[in-house]
Amino acid sequence: MKTKALLFDFGGTLDSDGVPWKERFHRLWIAEGETVEPADFDRAFYAADDALVGVLPSSLTLSETAGLLARGLAKELGTADPDVAARVARRFCADSRESLARSAELLARLKRRYRLAVVSNFYGNLEAICGEAGLLEHVSAAVDSAVVGCGKPDAGIFRAALRELGAQPQEAVFIGDSRQRDMEGARRLGMRHVLLAPDPEAPPGCCPGDRIIARLSQLEAALDSGKIRAGGILAAGEGSRLRGDGWSMAKPLVPVEGVPLIERVLSNFLAAGIETVAVIFNETETDCAAFVRSKFPEADIRVLVKTTASSYESFREIAAMLPPGRALVSTVDAFCRRADFLDFVRRAEAAPADQTVLAVTPFVADEKPLWARVEASGRVSALGGVSGNAVTAGLYVFPERVRALAPPAGIGRLREFLSWLVDREEPVAGISMEKVVDVDRGEDVALAESLAATEIPS
Repeated sequence: MKTKALLFDFGGTLDSDGVPWKERFHRLWIAEGETVEPADFDRAFYAADDALVGVLPSSLTLSETAGLLARGLAKELGTADPDVAARVARRFCADSRESLARSAELLARLKRRYRLAVVSNFYGNLEAICGEAGLLEHVSAAVDSAVVGCGKPDAGIFRAALRELGAQPQEAVFIGDSRQRDMEGARRLGMRHVLLAPDPEAPPGCCPGDRIIARLSQLEAALDSGKIRAGGILAAGEGSRLRGDGWSMAKPLVPVEGVPLIERVLSNFLAAGIETVAVIFNETETDCAAFVRSKFPEADIRVLVKTTASSYESFREIAAMLPPGRALVSTVDAFCRRADFLDFVRRAEAAPADQTVLAVTPFVADEKPLWARVEASGRVSALGGVSGNAVTAGLYVFPERVRALAPPAGIGRLREFLSWLVDREEPVAGISMEKVVDVDRGEDVALAESLAATEIPS
């Protein structure tokens, strides 16, 4: 399911790279020349910490909070030097502010793509401290255990944040530094989770496949791991068969249930999280280019108007317009239900990053289908010929490396390039889709409308 929301722990996550408050205070206490056994320090810290929960004014600042905690710790430990607590609190806050400034920059970027919240076992003044640190302007909620009456790993505090964000657990990811509170709490709710653990010898996360990052700055890369952010649409064909069947407009503007083909494909791309799209039209389709620019003014859609000699040449043109990384490519006339399209993209994202992925279908609605032989493992062992167990469906995912390959001279069509990849034993996989209509003729428009009528409204 597409990720809509990110939930962050505060202490040990946003204010430091995976080091909890207890450990930070301990290090600073030792740095001040104080000698204390770890077990004695833990007991004293928890006592000082518990004494503040729910009794602090909601407006208390970070420096005031750290000062109270340090003084309570000094009292519990019986520290002789009366100034140790103040020095530790100052150093603690200075380190925190550096981390919080970096976190604010990270959240500013992430809020363009996700709804954000901070979820913390805190004292009742989390919102004030997030505001002081410049985090509140980037998040939709700051959920404080002392305010909502329950703390991590209790599911209630997570649910409170999800309600604020309008998201389901399966649509969210939690980022935190505690296995017992953050990871376990998210797991109980069926929420994906990322563990912040700076120790390279840290044990695995609590669930198979858990992502672990050493620094919060690695989060974006971890979230994008496997994601397909770029795509291209091949729309430069002449559409002669549709014109022969009485359609006067260019193929990309042929409507199915009132929606032009190009609008539907672009809407599917954007719904799948594709952030940059390159589209190629031929030189008779300037009206198509104008339509796209007016219909999607805010999207990063790069339009090229150029008549090419073949579908492979068109593919090369759009490939050159896209940023690095894997790319989703579709023909403008590959018509499918949006839910099926999104399912294909998610399954393709889960495939190995170096693998070319083809959508295939048992539904044959093409005068000249490209037959595929797909093994039980999903590997495409053959393309072309007069038979197979599926046909290609006009949707492809290409790794960056494959997009840059130079095939032998004479490759004219995209299908020939795909066959060349299979013949040279490149890793090529097929993902089956129940039904995809290749809209080439008037009767195909009717087929596509029948398929559209079976869609479940999103």
